[in-house]
Amino acid sequence: MNTTSPLFRTCTRSYPSIRFRLHSQFEFHTMYPDIDSTLFPFSNGWFRGFLSRYKISLRSITNKAQKLPANYQILILNWLRFNCRNSQPCPANFWEVAVDHPVGRYELANICNLDETPIPFEYLQGKTYNKEGEKTVCVKETRSEWDKRQATLVLCIFADGIPQVPPMVIFHGTGVRLQAER
Repeated sequence: MNTTSPLFRTCTRSYPSIRFRLHSQFEFHTMYPDIDSTLFPFSNGWFRGFLSRYKISLRSITNKAQKLPANYQILILNWLRFNCRNSQPCPANFWEVAVDHPVGRYELANICNLDETPIPFEYLQGKTYNKEGEKTVCVKETRSEWDKRQATLVLCIFADGIPQVPPMVIFHGTGVRLQAER
């Protein structure tokens, strides 16, 4: 494959699958003008094979490569020290531990897993095809406001199994209600 081809892009418009197919049909006509294009269907199987042959994958658009912070080792060590210090069991007799089931110095009611999941208003926008292994996927493109907006679903699960916090949906931004309360 020609790496100077428009398929290999550098910070240009995004490449959804339909653009790949149209460009492939155009390349087919220029390379083989005597062959009828209806003989080659450009099917989903062909498209998946093309992506795997040239190591191209569907990627989220980013504007800079993600890097670890400079002091990430210190942050991890501080967190591990805190966990080791607080996860050691308190000196207690066997029956107190067997009945209460604490985890180290934590009670089960005090251990929770909180997860925030984004819920986009426009799903699968901001995706493009790019070479595998690339850290930066940049695109010059004007984007609407709806692809930047999203709600957040917050779920909290406790170790003792008792639902203490109901699920919550957060809508970001300033609205009429927030301005009226001020």
